Amino acid sequence: ADAALRALYERFHEGRPEDWVAWRVDRAAESDGPEKARLLLEAALQCEREGQADTAAKLALQALEAGAGDLASRCLERCELAGASTTSLTDLLMGRARQEDLPAHERREVQERLAELDEVGRRDLASALLWHRSILEQHPQHLPSLRRIEHAYVGMGRDADLESIAAELVKALQGPEVDAHAVVASRIRLREAPWTDLADLSKAAGDQPNPSLWALRCVFAQARVRGDDPTIAQTAKVLSGMCDNEVESAALLVQAAHALTRMGEHEEASQLFQMAIEREPGFVHAHLDLVDVLERTGEHARAAEELETLARKSSVDEHRAQLWYRAAELWIEKVDESARGRRAFEEVSDIDIGYRDVFDRLRVLYTEAGDATELAALLERRLEAITDPAERIEMEVLRGRALADVGEVGGAKRALAAALEANPDHQPALEAFVIVSAKEEDWPGAEQALI
Repeated sequence: ADAALRALYERFHEGRPEDWVAWRVDRAAESDGPEKARLLLEAALQCEREGQADTAAKLALQALEAGAGDLASRCLERCELAGASTTSLTDLLMGRARQEDLPAHERREVQERLAELDEVGRRDLASALLWHRSILEQHPQHLPSLRRIEHAYVGMGRDADLESIAAELVKALQGPEVDAHAVVASRIRLREAPWTDLADLSKAAGDQPNPSLWALRCVFAQARVRGDDPTIAQTAKVLSGMCDNEVESAALLVQAAHALTRMGEHEEASQLFQMAIEREPGFVHAHLDLVDVLERTGEHARAAEELETLARKSSVDEHRAQLWYRAAELWIEKVDESARGRRAFEEVSDIDIGYRDVFDRLRVLYTEAGDATELAALLERRLEAITDPAERIEMEVLRGRALADVGEVGGAKRALAAALEANPDHQPALEAFVIVSAKEEDWPGAEQALI
């Protein structure tokens, strides 16, 4: 009857009576079973709504003991999180955490709740972090714990401890966050470790679907240190495609081509060298490297043409002579095109008639071709370049013999006469003069030379 009258009173009362909670607590003391549990739970929930966390927690604990079930347990948990002084939930969770046969995922959930109780309810961040650390011992890549510890270490300025957490987050995350945490971990690690120790962070960041420029450059640099040619080739090509600067793009293509060359992938290396030259036509080393690859693959004609192209672009006489000479050797010795080789040697002679053996090689080519005019011009130019009197005599003799070999007897006699005028007793000149005079049937001249 009292309960019915109370219910009727509360129904018609405007708002809740002031003794709404007290009446239920008193009534619960006189009740038992489900009725007691219900009254205590209603009182606990009302106190919770009014912000009386301590009172609500005590009532919820009594309701739980009376059999109120999950609602009372949840109310108690919320109250302890709100700062209630009771420790029943903590004691319960600690007991579960100590169970050796507790499944791993359940143990982790219990430890997470304990960490939350310490941090939120008791404002004890250090204890909460210890719980998260315990979780990571069993589950190193558990994201909630990693993120909470990271947030705490950043706030406290604990950079030394943050590096290992950022490194684990690199392994656990996907996408742009991996790059961000790799950068953080790298900067902290570099304070005490050498740059080569960043390989794991660089690789993790570089393996993402759309790696950043920072990640690719780190992977590329680490690969060059290790001599990892497949990675060098792959990352250099990607980096080249990302470059706006043509010179830098060409340089990266050359790096990729070098790696492919070391791997024996000459065809692709040749293509990359060609691309580098197209992007930066003045890239001398790319031309030379392309020539080397073409020679290795037996494409000697292309190699010679590339040398000629580079020689035309060069403004340094020494380099031009060297390139034309090398091209001439390829045309004659590898491609068997004497005409093009002869033209290349002529380019060298126009630059420096005394360069290596270009004079002798041109003389042989002119002689074999019977080209008296070109041979005479070559000999004349060579003679003009000589200032030493003795050497000029030797050259005049050589000139006379060479002209005689191609049937230019008059020119030969004049050359030998010039040599004898400078040195009348020069025996090789006299012998050559006798032979030339005999060919012309100039017997008196031959006799005089013999005498």
